[in-house]
Amino acid sequence: MSSDLFKAKLGRSLIEIQQRFHQKSIAIADSAMILVSSHLLSLDEDDLSDPELAKSFRSLESNLTNAGMNIENHFAGMLLTSVVTEVETYLIDVTKILLLYYPHKIGNKPFKLKDALNKTRDELVLEAAEKHLQSLMHKSPKEYLKDLAELMSINPRLVEESWPYFVEAKARRDLGVHNNWKVNPTYRRKVEQVGFSLSETDGMFLFADNEYLLDTMNHCNRLVASIGDQLQSQYSLHIQVDSGDDS
Repeated sequence: MSSDLFKAKLGRSLIEIQQRFHQKSIAIADSAMILVSSHLLSLDEDDLSDPELAKSFRSLESNLTNAGMNIENHFAGMLLTSVVTEVETYLIDVTKILLLYYPHKIGNKPFKLKDALNKTRDELVLEAAEKHLQSLMHKSPKEYLKDLAELMSINPRLVEESWPYFVEAKARRDLGVHNNWKVNPTYRRKVEQVGFSLSETDGMFLFADNEYLLDTMNHCNRLVASIGDQLQSQYSLHIQVDSGDDS
């Protein structure tokens, strides 16, 4: 495969990954609008066209109140999980495709002989990529960004503004999933590592709400756009050349 074709295929793959992220991001925003509108509709006593909807929201509100939450917290928390998952998926997919094309970026990884004999080159590279990503995720937020930027060959300073907000959102998502939205030392350590101060003490609830969700989505979109722009600038020339050959 020629160098131009090689990089053109990589460039297209990176663009497809970014497009998938934006499609999912729009879907999350639309979902938020639908949920908020449905909730408001259920509160409109002059519009009883769907009494079952109002009944469902009353039941939901009752159950959430017993758990210390309200409906806004519940839906914002659900959507926050989706936002963080999509950013994580974007970073993982980009990393995997780059390592597939440039396996030397992860250095020398040992393989068992039976794996080397029974798996294709791509399968071995993806397996090594999985292990490499796992090792990155256990590092501090700043080390994670540094190593990720080095692997992607991007300038970390261009994403430093949005990165802390993603780190905080990821840490808060983990609170919701693993600690009933209550602040713990792990959350505190992660957000302080990226320069955020925290007024809430350990054990206090830190629910998401609509304003927080919207702000987080904006920062995450900017983070992905910044990474995507840098990646595209590296491969755009090859994409144009390849597009011309296809026409």
